[in-house]
This record gives sequence, structure tokens and C-alpha cells, in this order.
Amino acid sequence: MTAKRFGGWFGLGLVVVVAAVAVAAALLLPLGTVGAQGTPEVGCPRSEIVPGSITVTSTNREAGRVSGHTIRFRLCPPGESPAAAGDMDRPVKIGLRGRHGWFSLSNPVAAGIQLRRGDYSWRSDAAEELPAGPDSWSYSGVVFPFPPDDLVETGAGAAADWYFDIPAAAGMLNPRMPGESDWQLVFYYGPSSYCKQYARQVPLTILPRPSPEGILRLSENHGGPGTTVVVRGSGFPPLAPLQSIWASYVDLTPYHDLATDAQGNLEFEFRVPGLNLGAHHLTVEVNGGIVGVKFWVISSATDTGIDETPVSEVVERLDGNFVRSFHYRCDTKTWAFYDPAVGESDYNDHYTQYYFIAGRSYWILVKEPMEVILNRQTRDLTCQPDGKCWNFIVW
Repeated sequence: MTAKRFGGWFGLGLVVVVAAVAVAAALLLPLGTVGAQGTPEVGCPRSEIVPGSITVTSTNREAGRVSGHTIRFRLCPPGESPAAAGDMDRPVKIGLRGRHGWFSLSNPVAAGIQLRRGDYSWRSDAAEELPAGPDSWSYSGVVFPFPPDDLVETGAGAAADWYFDIPAAAGMLNPRMPGESDWQLVFYYGPSSYCKQYARQVPLTILPRPSPEGILRLSENHGGPGTTVVVRGSGFPPLAPLQSIWASYVDLTPYHDLATDAQGNLEFEFRVPGLNLGAHHLTVEVNGGIVGVKFWVISSATDTGIDETPVSEVVERLDGNFVRSFHYRCDTKTWAFYDPAVGESDYNDHYTQYYFIAGRSYWILVKEPMEVILNRQTRDLTCQPDGKCWNFIVW
């Protein structure tokens, strides 16, 4: 019996960046001190979350099990992040979201997810649901108004830690595939901000779910996308239904029914979908129990060549018309730039733009108008007589 439906590519969701200022002013931004990890040391090195402060406590981490979770983190005090207190880049909302379908919870607001600091619950009545989008790579979750500065500030004896609480009684199911999963702590900004949103990953390791029945074997335990793999199993109950088949986060469950034979054996095929390089789990739900086996993706799917483009290629395409480019980084609230006129010894790795990345926003300064194809799109780069030659594009 062969599974007829196979998973395909799912594009990674990218953070959308919106820039709407005179970029020339960015030349006046101080570079600051850069730490060992390449982040500016300004008290709270990265935006909004104190580095290393995120921890997760779970009541159960087995695949497919009901579990409660507490996500602990610490917010940067006002004025400690690269954006000063009162700056337009202060968040207006904070949320917790997960990949839709990974953590199963139909109504997170009614489920009682709370944002709290110590024993103080911050605006639990103001929680809003973050609905999932139409595709499997979308996120869903809950969002709250961002706490005011006096709650974020850590006074003497104050509990500095914040928590997102997901009660076990909510009935949230863990992802059904073992391995690394994650939530996101996401910050939303006002309409005048350079950033629309910025998310920090909250990693969580999901453990295999022990099953006393059955084992799986693969004809091939490694291959690239499109590789056909035969799955054989034994030791299961006779004539037991196969309720679902997943390769990592890709649903391979066929539309027709599958079941073990009279001896408790099973056999089907699947094609390796477009997954990231590395180890993944194939998990099969048989008669209500989940059994998994590991396989490795050893090559990428066809490279479209449009995910990221070296700056040098863009400079070459503009054929002497390129002056400089800027990109606003939401994570550090700094400008990255590239200017061929700046000597290599004057560059700072943290503030240097090396690539144009698909989905992100850039300012490009040119010497004169031109029409050019960049990232498979025709771009009409303008240069006005009054010297306004900056062009804002989304790569």
C-alpha cells in the first residue's frame, strides 16, 4: 500500500521590514561597542528581550501529549535597548505564537493563556487571539498590550521575570514529531516604526513518545527531496488503522485508508519532502499510538537562487550606477550598509550589509535613472533633478 499524497515545499515566513525615512541620516548613527558575538553592548544588547533570559518549563514534552508550559523571559528596561525610552520603536503589543498545527490549541484566549510578572497578571482581560493564516507555515497564538515602562522597570525587590503561562487544563497538544520545535515571542510596533514586527525564537525539544507496540524500518535512511523511501513495520496489532503519517512537520497522510495486515505488519512508500538539511523523524500513528524513526535529508531541493544575493552581484548589475545601500535591522535596531567607497578596514562586521535577502526592504542610492532586473523583477530606479536618488525596494 502506497501513500499517494506527498508533502512539498513550504516557504519560510520572513519578518517584514518597513522603512520610510531619509536614509542619509543613518550615516550619523554611532556604531558603538561590538561584543564578542557581534552585537552592540548597550546595556541590553538585543531588542526587547534580555539575552539568555528565556527558559521553558513543561509538564510533559513527549510528542503528541497534552502539556502545560511556562515561558519565562526578561524584558529590557526602558532606555536599555538601542531604542531609547519613548522612541517610536518601543513595542505596542507583545505576543506568544506557535507554528499553526504544531501546538494544537483551537482558542488560545479562551484557554486561559496569561502574561504575568510574578503574581501580577498583566491585562489578562485584554488578550486577543492571533489567528492563523491560510498555509501550514503560518503562526497562531495570543497577543497582549505591551506593558508600560513602570512595569518593565526593575525596581528594588521587584520580580524582574515575565511569564507566558499555558495551563495544562487548556489541553494543548505537543507537536507530534520529536526533535526541535519552537514558539516565538513576538513584538509588534506602531505604524511610524521602521519595524512592523520582530520575533525571538523560544526553542523546545520534543521527546519521542514511547510505544510498546511495533517498530519501523526504512529502505533508505537518508536522501534528498524527492527520494522514494519504503517504510516497513512489524509487531503492531492485526488490522489496525494507520491514522496519520508525518515527515517532520509535513503531513503525508494519504486520502485512502491504510491498515496493518492480519499479522500486524505494514508497508507503504513516501517521498522525502523539501525539508531542511539534517535529521528528521518520520512518525506513524497506528491504532492511537505514535511510532517514529529517524532519517536524514542530505541535500537541498532545487535552489531558485533568489533567497539571498551578494551585494557584489547587485553592484555589478547596476554597472557603475550604484552608490550605496542601507537596510534597517529590526533585531538590533541599527542600520546595515554597503558603500564601495568605504575601505574594507573601515567596515564593522555588525553594521555591514553583505547580502540582499528576499522579502526584506532596502534603500539603494544611484547616480542616474535606470531600469534593471534585480531578483527576477524589473526595477525602475529613479534619480530626480533635485538630487533625490534614493530608491526604496523590497527584494
